[in-house]
Amino acid sequence: MPRAKPMPSRAPSPSDAPTPSNGPVATNRPWETLSADGADIPIEQFVTTLVPQLASLMRRNVTGVYARQHGLTVPQWRLLALIARYSPLPFTDAVTLSGLDKGQISRTLRELQSSGLCTVEPDSSGNKKKVVCVISKAGLDRYQALVPVAQRKQVDLLAALSQSERRALYTSLIKLMQRCENP
Repeated sequence: MPRAKPMPSRAPSPSDAPTPSNGPVATNRPWETLSADGADIPIEQFVTTLVPQLASLMRRNVTGVYARQHGLTVPQWRLLALIARYSPLPFTDAVTLSGLDKGQISRTLRELQSSGLCTVEPDSSGNKKKVVCVISKAGLDRYQALVPVAQRKQVDLLAALSQSERRALYTSLIKLMQRCENP
């Protein structure tokens, strides 16, 4: 039975995060060959650690920057974009598509409503418990002003990768999502 590696004497700091010069990209590729039990993958290199860290960095340093410049938080922008794209958007679909929980959707929806960016209406099925989110003129104007900025930022981010890396990343993310949906 393999022995556990000794615990580090200190918690990792942000400077210990993998970068092209010190981490998985440059020399350490812990996922290249996988042992059956995963014992050779330290927790800071778990996919379930790196993906949320990357998502957090992108929310804070990419999406957050342009959302704030247009008077929105990241959850507000995410929900506004979905409502603009799919209006009228059933509340349950907003939860599924946004990746936010019901409570955060409710709070964010109230904020968007109070800003005049959307409305909430009863579902046409007559079920009083079901509601749909509808984009307002002001919300659509804000969305149309912001979406080209967001698209350019996505291109800027993805430009760090070659075409084959972008293809591999997209394919890999979809496969991982499918694996998590059907474990």
